[in-house]
Amino acid sequence: MSESQEEKALRAELAQILEEIKRKDQEIKWKDQEIKQKDQEIKRMDQEIKRKDQAIKQKNQATEQLKDALRPGLGIIEKPRPPISASRLFNNPVDYDEFSATVDLVATFIPNERLRAIRNWQPDSHEVDKLADFLRAEYHFALSLVHIAGGSEALPVDPNMRRVVKKVRKLFDTHHRDRVAVRKKPQVNRYMAEAVQGERGLIDTRSDIVLIGCCAKGLDACHRECITQLLTLCGNGAMEMRRHGVVLEECVTLGISFADTGIQFCAVYLMDSSFPMFLNLTTVLHPLHHAADIATWLLRFVYGASLSSDTLDNAACEPIQNLQLRLNTASYFLNPVREGYKGDTFAHEPCQHRSILPSRLDHIFRIYDRLHDHYTRLTPRPTDWSISFPVGCITVPSQESKFRANLIAAIRQQPHFNSLNLVLRPCLLFQRVQMAKTPL
Repeated sequence: MSESQEEKALRAELAQILEEIKRKDQEIKWKDQEIKQKDQEIKRMDQEIKRKDQAIKQKNQATEQLKDALRPGLGIIEKPRPPISASRLFNNPVDYDEFSATVDLVATFIPNERLRAIRNWQPDSHEVDKLADFLRAEYHFALSLVHIAGGSEALPVDPNMRRVVKKVRKLFDTHHRDRVAVRKKPQVNRYMAEAVQGERGLIDTRSDIVLIGCCAKGLDACHRECITQLLTLCGNGAMEMRRHGVVLEECVTLGISFADTGIQFCAVYLMDSSFPMFLNLTTVLHPLHHAADIATWLLRFVYGASLSSDTLDNAACEPIQNLQLRLNTASYFLNPVREGYKGDTFAHEPCQHRSILPSRLDHIFRIYDRLHDHYTRLTPRPTDWSISFPVGCITVPSQESKFRANLIAAIRQQPHFNSLNLVLRPCLLFQRVQMAKTPL
């Protein structure tokens, strides 16, 4: 009997211990829940702090911009929207003088990181071959000099553009179905011109923003005739990305021009203060002789459009209100491009050989491209020096305006530029040292 009572006592004690363990487990669960709640509260507080920090940064930036605007000869220069359409601007292009420096150049040096990533991206060789075969088989040409009824823009150039854009849409849909549309865009012309012809292109279906803009001209036209429309179309697209809260470096819109029987690829990116910069990414490519090159760039543009579409989905910043096309000259050192080269001696005497400005500018860009390639390969990076690369190139306008006057005043802050005739002169823009970003 005594053993039975002892067993009962042990069982009762064991039951008490188990009950105590259950109680402790329950307390631990409650503590875990409290900790999770505290963690969630801390995360909410961190997000609120980040949001307030972002608001403070934006206010500080606005304050600095206001201070810069009050400095004599420096500050924010607003570019008014031309009161005519983009197609008429080609016949009277003075309103787009600021962008004329790079019109005849292929961008050997690309200041924008997103565009550099698109240019350096290598598509699958099998996809390139299939797309090149498509171009050789489907691209139409005029076989004679006979006058084409209805104009050569309507036949065959515009149908070629439709075929190519439709193919690009199909390639895009393999990764992002129903994310873009191929149609004429109801244009939002807030920034670049009063109106622009709604050429077909790749449009983001949710934000209605141009990802890839297109322009077609006739067989007797040149690609220069597409620039004012593409600059307006792509410039509006990049500015709209910025208005939707996309980071400035990622506000990139791609463009394709179709004229004669050739294709040319270009792009527009934004600089600080939301000022668009136009770049030709290729020379004029012919589908018969450069089918593989065209296919490669079309696949790169599909990749770039995918990046832009994803960026619009994940835009972290809040939408920007009252966005205007403007250039903050206080953020940059403006260096006019001179006509000739300097000698190699220490006397710095002018060299007898001289070059026109576009070839000089092209030479400068090629040097910076080689420097950039070498600099990015340095391991480890030097800590006591860095290279300042140009972030863009702007031309001093030819017509009298407040924009031109303020731009010239900003350039002439450096006395050694006072003797130069600055009208229609390209100027390289470098970030000022105190505002420069971390070296690339």
